[in-house]
Amino acid sequence: MAADKLARSLSSHFQGPAMRSAPTHHHLAPNALMTVLLMVLLTACTIPGLDGTASTEGTSQTDADAGGTTGTVDFQGCDENRIDYIGPDEPVVGDEWIVWLYCDEALLNGPMVLRFDPLDFASVADNVATWRLEGTGTMFVQTGSQRAEMEVTVGP
Repeated sequence: MAADKLARSLSSHFQGPAMRSAPTHHHLAPNALMTVLLMVLLTACTIPGLDGTASTEGTSQTDADAGGTTGTVDFQGCDENRIDYIGPDEPVVGDEWIVWLYCDEALLNGPMVLRFDPLDFASVADNVATWRLEGTGTMFVQTGSQRAEMEVTVGP
């Protein structure tokens, strides 16, 4: 009985005014009914790890080049974080470096924090540093929880 009532309510909601045979009275507005249905559907889905427990689901990896072995991948951290750049090895004021952070030999993607000591040693736009001061300073780069620093000497 309740299922028939819900079906009639939904079918009248999706029909245009000209197609309705008789006026219907809703206890809930159509938008509220759709919101309730959406919430019911969303709460039926679970997200691994959302409850605070570690999940190993989805961590299996197959390497076809290595004979199709399957195993669990556990991130053990980086042996070495290093900064890589495109630009002159001996920069002068006004030169630019495009900067990336690597974890071992893997390029780290995502939002990057690029800062300098002294603060006005270089200006930053995205991952591009433009050298503004002559002298020696320190460049700090962070992507996610990985970070590295590098001493840089800029000529006149």
